[in-house]
Amino acid sequence: MSSLSSITIDQIIEILTINIIDLSHLKKSLGFVMTDGKFHLRFGHRNLLERLLILVKSMKNSSIKNVHLSNNFVSMDQQHFSKFRKKNKYRYGDQIQEFALLIFIFGGLHCYEFLRLHLPLTLSHITNLELLIRNQELKIIECNFRFNLLKERSQSTNCNYIFVAEDATRSISCIDYDAQSNLFLGFSSPLVSGVLQSNFFQTENFNVLKSWLDETDTSKFINLHMAKSLKSSAPPFILCAYGSNNKFEEIDVLKRWLFIYNESLIQGLRVIGFSTDGDSRYLRAMRLNYRFFGELPSLNLFKYNDQFDIRIPEQWCWFFMKQQQFFFLCKM
Repeated sequence: MSSLSSITIDQIIEILTINIIDLSHLKKSLGFVMTDGKFHLRFGHRNLLERLLILVKSMKNSSIKNVHLSNNFVSMDQQHFSKFRKKNKYRYGDQIQEFALLIFIFGGLHCYEFLRLHLPLTLSHITNLELLIRNQELKIIECNFRFNLLKERSQSTNCNYIFVAEDATRSISCIDYDAQSNLFLGFSSPLVSGVLQSNFFQTENFNVLKSWLDETDTSKFINLHMAKSLKSSAPPFILCAYGSNNKFEEIDVLKRWLFIYNESLIQGLRVIGFSTDGDSRYLRAMRLNYRFFGELPSLNLFKYNDQFDIRIPEQWCWFFMKQQQFFFLCKM
């Protein structure tokens, strides 16, 4: 503790500048290397490390009863550590746990473990953070759309109009097991009406698991659905995330949009529109929704009487869209 209390940010940067293979992943998380070969710490991580060092220095000085950091960041005093009885029963206040959670979210697992091991008694174990995430319903279950939480967020902003965005990125295929939900993760769930089925890969039979490993596609893409209130001050919300084999058609996209729209409507939320990338399947789904070049008799896009009435300027001869629309669509 005494050595840590005398260390400075510049000394930490000097350590990270040394070319050590074991620190390469940590260096990528905390900062970046310029063309001149010098390592630079990101501004946000620099502030976090400075505040952590202040905590360490304050813990060393037993004459200080209360420590107040600037901007009401963390309050900690020496009496906090008098509650400790055993090494495995350390107690941490709500502010310390929230601070630790921020480090874990912004810095990642390796960064958090590095700081926790080198700053004794300052940060709680990673299992405590997982429990905190679970209790606050921050953990995302694959293929599970969180419409109830979206409703709570919208009520706090006092705005029921939302816009939904969807995007996908490639990922490394890996099969994992989640003991809490008893789910095998990493498989691509089957599509039903454009929506991947949640809690599908649950089994206690080894032969069933073996058949999945032999026959079922693994997830090669990560899909993310974000919802955003029309209020500019409201933060975006992760509606759903899941792995996919990227095998779908434009009709699946349109059905998924309708599913999100209908489920949001049940929660009292009105989806104004959707946005996505330039994948040809998404573009064809947009064209089907606008109904200018054709319609699908199997899908009733005007089941509810709340469509938009849009009047396109006469000089927009290049814009192909009918006057009544279900929701807006745009390309990111």
